[in-house]
Amino acid sequence: MNVYIAFGTFDYLSKIKKSHPEECMLLMYDGDNCALMHITNKSSFFHEPKAYEVAEKAGKIDNGGQYAAFHYIESTEEGRPLFERHFKDRLQMADKNLGFSAAMILRPLQGSVYVIFTLWNSEKEYKAWQKTKPLIAPEDKLFISRPGYSKTYRIADEKTL
Repeated sequence: MNVYIAFGTFDYLSKIKKSHPEECMLLMYDGDNCALMHITNKSSFFHEPKAYEVAEKAGKIDNGGQYAAFHYIESTEEGRPLFERHFKDRLQMADKNLGFSAAMILRPLQGSVYVIFTLWNSEKEYKAWQKTKPLIAPEDKLFISRPGYSKTYRIADEKTL
């Protein structure tokens, strides 16, 4: 299964989402920025998406989550198996938290920056999970080549569209 992510204006991305109602897509916004995630076994219809393979998943994307977090983390080439195993274990722990909806480890089709995607019922529940254990611990430097960063979004619902 692949995930394709396109960035653009809310109006542009919402038109794409509306024109493909049969596809599994999440439209996200944070005020100024918007992203459209397309989850499929087919190829993308986006022009220049960020492309990933789903290495691991937990929960269900269509479970009504309203708050999404993307954690961009670069893995060393030799550390990829350790990286994926570590975050697989972390996703299994997230699955037990109140408000958890879904998560995926997204392996890049090009480059070395993975995305750890989590979907939550609310921002409050996401922040509570963050406090349980850091996503990246000091010992993880064995397979992480540099500090990562995160980006959060709200999920657009039918009222927003």
